[in-house]
Amino acid sequence: MKELSKEEQMEIKYGHMTKMVERRMPGVRDPIIKKIHEHFGIVIFRRCSAPADFSERVFKDCFGGKKVKTILEIGTLNGITASVLTQYAEKVITMDIIDYAMKYEIWDKLGVSDKIEFRMVENELQKAKMISNMKFEFCYMDGDHLHHTWSDFMMVKKCGRVLLHEAILDGSQPNLLANSLPPEEIRFFNYGKKTSSLAYWSKE
Repeated sequence: MKELSKEEQMEIKYGHMTKMVERRMPGVRDPIIKKIHEHFGIVIFRRCSAPADFSERVFKDCFGGKKVKTILEIGTLNGITASVLTQYAEKVITMDIIDYAMKYEIWDKLGVSDKIEFRMVENELQKAKMISNMKFEFCYMDGDHLHHTWSDFMMVKKCGRVLLHEAILDGSQPNLLANSLPPEEIRFFNYGKKTSSLAYWSKE
């Protein structure tokens, strides 16, 4: 059997993700996600699991119904999750190694541009320096899972509350990290059949 190229593997992965999001979309209640779907269609979620993972219940458990001043997000892509996070903070700072243009169109359409600050990072040293000088109360970690999960966590854990993406995938770096933390500090979001890939660490 011919071995698939990395590009072909990613195409299959994102194709499955799009189908999963399409199945979940009718039950999505988040107004930001619904509006993005209305204006940009299902294809915009091709590399974003927010409709499957993000729910009012997840954030109620994280924030207790109270907004924080600043949320840091690692991994911006098209700015969808940053848009959702504006509902739970006065300001969202999001960083990535690539400055995708689509996010600005999405933010403008949603009217959240003034609540989001994008920061471009060129390397890990620059990222570490940026984060060390930031004050934030919550972090959503969705960067390079394979290479930077552990180092990202060390940078952001000072805030005391971190949401980890892809943390239920056995053997993934976020999963290994989550399972290495004290059980009383970590929570995997599993609401019956609606399993999320997220895990929440808190130590306040």
